[in-house]
Amino acid sequence: MNEQVQKELDTLIDKYVGSTELNELFKQFIEQKRKEQTIWADLTIYSHRMLGGDSTQIYRAAALTEILLLLLDIIDDLQDQDNHSMPWMECPPAYTLNIVLSIFVALIGELGELSIDSSKASALLMKSITGQQADISRSVVTEEDYVKMVFNKSGSLLQLACYMGYGMIHDLDGQLEELMNELAGIIGMMSQLENDIRDVVRWDKKNDIWQRKHTLPIIYLLSFSQEDFPILSQYYEATISEQQFLEHKKECLDYIHSSGCLEYSRVIQSLYLDRAKEIVAALTLIDPWKQQFEDITLTPYMES
Repeated sequence: MNEQVQKELDTLIDKYVGSTELNELFKQFIEQKRKEQTIWADLTIYSHRMLGGDSTQIYRAAALTEILLLLLDIIDDLQDQDNHSMPWMECPPAYTLNIVLSIFVALIGELGELSIDSSKASALLMKSITGQQADISRSVVTEEDYVKMVFNKSGSLLQLACYMGYGMIHDLDGQLEELMNELAGIIGMMSQLENDIRDVVRWDKKNDIWQRKHTLPIIYLLSFSQEDFPILSQYYEATISEQQFLEHKKECLDYIHSSGCLEYSRVIQSLYLDRAKEIVAALTLIDPWKQQFEDITLTPYMES
């Protein structure tokens, strides 16, 4: 994590969290995110700089982005109950809730000071919550459902991280903003596809098949499984138990690797990458920030 962003995070926590106990716990949460080497703060900084922004407050905005994404990670883990090693899952739930409330207070207090349009930021956050609800309620069944859910859940978070940067540029051309919004949404889609490709081949409780989710590779699998691997369809229809399904672990993994679902997902990902490269080419962006933005958003998928 950028050293200046880390300093801003400490300043924000000290400013809004008066309880010594909660203050120290909050900083433990931030330290956990720092270990994960996330790109959220960088997205805010690079989006601002490559579009010509020169605000001295950009590192404060990037710190807010990190805090906001920490909030969503905490909520996601509380909902899914599948990531118990995280410090916010190990401490008393009431403490975690108080930190969540502290984050909301900090966001409300700081967005106005940074002259970022809070209504736009709120709308993007609400889109992510809508996508998260579609995901946990298992309302995603078709490929169209999946695309809509991912653009809401993941795409809007990338849009928000970028908006926290370019939203501080008040004379930004409207067309540039539209293209940046589209670009960020596509990056979110590519990132989610990468996660879903990875999660369908692992064999633990994080495997999306165990949870009967409908990700893109799984939707592809299910479209052929009635004939090729009926055990999978039976598990999704709940006509066999989890234990019965797990007895076919090796056959299921073999089916995943031979079905073409991974290759299909990669093709879809590459189509989104092509569109992202078109958008970058159409934008007038300033280096070295443009290159640094591409390095953390597009380059990983060019190499995959």
